[in-house]
Amino acid sequence: MIEIYEFKEFDKTFHKATVSIKIHKWGNFRIKRIKVFEKEGSRWFSLPSEEYEKEGKKKYFPLNDFETQEMNDAFRNKFFKAYEESILML
Repeated sequence: MIEIYEFKEFDKTFHKATVSIKIHKWGNFRIKRIKVFEKEGSRWFSLPSEEYEKEGKKKYFPLNDFETQEMNDAFRNKFFKAYEESILML
């Protein structure tokens, strides 16, 4: 189960919220500052990343990822289920 324990809503163009989560199955493992984005009916999130500059442009290097696309998709589905439940409680 994923629990959202911090929720900060944004009113920016695509950046809709920043959340922190606990994953109970992993011993209440916490991931902080996950950014949630939405654009033209699509939504996605960004796990914490490291910012760097290349050729004068901001780039982001992911600090964490899943080994397979199937694992990523499963996490994404559980994350957005918890996210939607949190929005209903606001």
